[in-house]
Amino acid sequence: MEDYVEYLGEDDGTKVIVLYIEGIKDGSRFLEVARKVIRKKPIIVHKAGRTGQGARATMSHTASIAGSDEVFEAMCRQTGMIRTYDVSHAFDLAEALSKQPLPKGNRIAIASGGGGHCVVTTDACSSLGLDVPELDEETVQAIQPYLLPHAPPPKNPVDLAADIRPMTIATVVEHLAKHPLVDGIISMAPVKIRSTNPEYIQKLLQAADTLSDIPRRYGKPLIVMTTRDNMQGIVYDLMKERGIPFYEFPEEAARAMYGLYRYSQVR
Repeated sequence: MEDYVEYLGEDDGTKVIVLYIEGIKDGSRFLEVARKVIRKKPIIVHKAGRTGQGARATMSHTASIAGSDEVFEAMCRQTGMIRTYDVSHAFDLAEALSKQPLPKGNRIAIASGGGGHCVVTTDACSSLGLDVPELDEETVQAIQPYLLPHAPPPKNPVDLAADIRPMTIATVVEHLAKHPLVDGIISMAPVKIRSTNPEYIQKLLQAADTLSDIPRRYGKPLIVMTTRDNMQGIVYDLMKERGIPFYEFPEEAARAMYGLYRYSQVR
């Protein structure tokens, strides 16, 4: 394992390293190599054999001794490796870390089309130690005119109240990105409806273009959520090509943002 990490640490084509570990034969060398590599690129690790029965299965699989989980946890803290406890979480983090800038802090702004979605995303962020700060009155007043009349005050999270106008989300997110007390943004994607209207398609592409350019222009990460059936088509293709990660659920988006913040702390 330490040979793989050392090699990938020097490989210019590798931006993020994801490890699946059952056991480590040379713990001291692994620790030394991981500490060196983590300065250049993030290491995400999923450790198998955490439970007693899992450790027994590990022994029968590769004859690896799983070792103390407490010791491995301490190793992750000492080196700065980001540990995940679900295999899919490792790849949620890896996609964001390979494509987005690191936030300067843990203050996250959220914009979504539904109030419930806003609340669940806020809970998901808060449970990971990410802050969802209330916006100042000046910013609230700047955003409010772009929202529908029945939308609540955009204090963060920003509830768009089922607004399907593509440029609404793009305009709101850009206002959030400009805010000095916002370090990263979790946003819904521009809403795609079944329409062949050229003007609507143009607005959809304009919104996707504006959103995709926010990380470059403001140096802040943007994580996007949408339903699985919207993970196709012109908006998805354009934004994915420009490095914007998409997630289906708020918990996935929050984990991805946490991974960016965690590595920014390590750096």
